[in-house]
Amino acid sequence: MEFSHGGHATALILPSVILAFGLVRGDPVDPLLLAIAYLIPLVIYAYDYYRELDRDRLTQPERAGYLKKKGRIYPYLISGYVASLSALIVLYGRCLPELAAMIGVLLGAGMLYTAFLKRMTRFVPGFKSFYVTGVWVLAIALMYIIYSGRRPEALLPVLVCFMFIKLATNAVFYDLRDIGADGRDGLKTIPVVLGWRRTIQLLYLLCLLSPVPLLAGMLAGAVPGGAMALLAFTAYDLGFVRLAETKGEAGMAARHYAVADFEFLPWPAAVAACLWLLDVYGPAPTAALMALAVGGSVLLAWLLLGPSNLAEGRG
Repeated sequence: MEFSHGGHATALILPSVILAFGLVRGDPVDPLLLAIAYLIPLVIYAYDYYRELDRDRLTQPERAGYLKKKGRIYPYLISGYVASLSALIVLYGRCLPELAAMIGVLLGAGMLYTAFLKRMTRFVPGFKSFYVTGVWVLAIALMYIIYSGRRPEALLPVLVCFMFIKLATNAVFYDLRDIGADGRDGLKTIPVVLGWRRTIQLLYLLCLLSPVPLLAGMLAGAVPGGAMALLAFTAYDLGFVRLAETKGEAGMAARHYAVADFEFLPWPAAVAACLWLLDVYGPAPTAALMALAVGGSVLLAWLLLGPSNLAEGRG
């Protein structure tokens, strides 16, 4: 419960992505900086959950009920996260002014959104999704520059484009969950503006577009071959969009939306496995295996998550 409802699964996205791309480029593993990368979004999301507790009682009653039980200690818990983050920054020592300034900007951007900027979605369609995605991508880019300790060169634009599409897919998918409440509040999120069916179509398009920057970067020689492991997760994205399509708005529960965040957690392991395959079998057989895995996974998801199978499962 704490792992999901406390924001820990979401917070692990940042260190997982940084570690995955670090493995792709052969950067040394830096546990201290990865811990800092974990605490940055954890502070932001803990603050957001605490501020939105009353609203979440309608849209996410399970999470709201869990957090309400520890409501009295929640301010102290957030303070503990901030204190831990500050201590790790001091312990890290290197690039201290740059790291502190960068983290200050990211925390400020995240908390400013919760406190004030979320209302902008009433006037700017899709602002919520674009802003949240932009802050995430900014955090990934800045943290990876410090993590690698060297100029990322041509990798950085590829990383930014790839992650923007990936995280925009997640942000829009999560907005499906709040389509009713956001509509009542006058928030012009993408699902509210487009409706359920057309949002699903947009999500399919984003899923198919997401591997394009990474594949182009690999073909151009800007991205090492180990990144092909991340192309396999296109099947995962298509799977959770297919689930939303077949279940419909009424059939989706909180646990179904949570699967989107879990995609990023196995990225480092997938890259490590791909690097091993490249070392043992070479590029061509590894690429063939990845293509087979993607194609098989998409086919399996389409068969297992079809309307008839889900209806049988409910029966």
